[in-house]
Amino acid sequence: MRHQYVNKKIAPQVQGDIKAALKKAAFVGGAVDESVVARRTRPMFLNLQMITSLFQWMHLNAGQINSVNYPTGAAAAVGLNDMLKAVGLTIDDVYSFGTDGCYVMRSNIAGVEGRDGGDSMIAAIKIVATNPLLAFHCLIHIDQLTIRHAIKVALPKFWERHIRSMYTWGARSVKRLHEFSKAHQAALAATASLLLVFQRVRETHSWEWTYFDRYVVTRWESALKYIRSSLINWPGARGVSNIQREEGWGPKYYNANAVDNQDTTADVEDDDEEWEELLAMSNFDVGDVNAPRSKRSPLLCPRTGVTDVNWGLNAGMYVVLKPVQEVNKLLQTTKAPIQHFAARHVNTIMDHLQDIVAGDWKDNGVYSPFVKFCTAQNRLELLQAINEVIEQFAAAFLENFTERVEPYMRYYKA
Repeated sequence: MRHQYVNKKIAPQVQGDIKAALKKAAFVGGAVDESVVARRTRPMFLNLQMITSLFQWMHLNAGQINSVNYPTGAAAAVGLNDMLKAVGLTIDDVYSFGTDGCYVMRSNIAGVEGRDGGDSMIAAIKIVATNPLLAFHCLIHIDQLTIRHAIKVALPKFWERHIRSMYTWGARSVKRLHEFSKAHQAALAATASLLLVFQRVRETHSWEWTYFDRYVVTRWESALKYIRSSLINWPGARGVSNIQREEGWGPKYYNANAVDNQDTTADVEDDDEEWEELLAMSNFDVGDVNAPRSKRSPLLCPRTGVTDVNWGLNAGMYVVLKPVQEVNKLLQTTKAPIQHFAARHVNTIMDHLQDIVAGDWKDNGVYSPFVKFCTAQNRLELLQAINEVIEQFAAAFLENFTERVEPYMRYYKA
């Protein structure tokens, strides 16, 4: 893939105007990020933001290279310098860079000052820069790393397996998708009050039903997208699991120790021992434990299936993550270069997480159906257990997020 720079994309006179504007800027900041596209190339993008002394400002997608050809931090620094040259700049013309936290971009550099040495792109450009260079870890990347950390340390292992297996079950089978759709419509018809819950979805989109979104750990907002789709699909998933029990189906277990995950007819605890008490609270009917392999379903698994525990975890996680996603959206779409916006958004996330930790969240409209269900069924022990897990997740999120953003807060607030 050849280099693609601004000067190969626009007319020469416009190119000249851009270079002149950048030279007049009182401040130029850069953001560098990698992606993966369908053709399996890995474009590395450079975005520039400039501000003049009169507070005139401009965003510029300054260039892109295929980072496959720049596999190390030092090589990526060469590619970055080439992209800057295309718009008439050098490293010393840029006041700060924002990147993700991967090895090639930042290595083990922490904070805006960074350190000497290291193998990252930031370390390489700091060697040649004659002016002080601030190296920011992208706030949205920090947020996603924090979510992954909190999932790992505070949530049951089976929950992440649950959000993977629900999509996998029907994604490649038209027959299974049809079964889900029929069960979903039947649940709505049988319970008129649910119509109010789903009405907004039908008004927003041109369809009435969608399948579970796929959870991809490296994609922003992937967990929230799955959770939202799971809450929409839960009546249908329950309907399908009930039909499977009636037809003699049994549980397809997740077995991390099996070769190619084929031994799925026996329950293996793996590393979920500490959560056995919580799992037992589901009182879950797994169907026929002696069912043949051809009639095994992950929907009937007591760990990853359509259990009351997973319903409660999904609903509670939505309450935690939805406001965070809204802040991330603002961070991606706010174009005005006003730095204290970032400080405001960080404080919004922290205030929200502190409310969760303090227990001020259980009357949320998305979580209230689970609360009412547990109350009506006199299953307050289950409700309390889920509440504690969600609050532990929020506490782990808050602690890790605070630690990660602390080096940058004085710049956000400047």
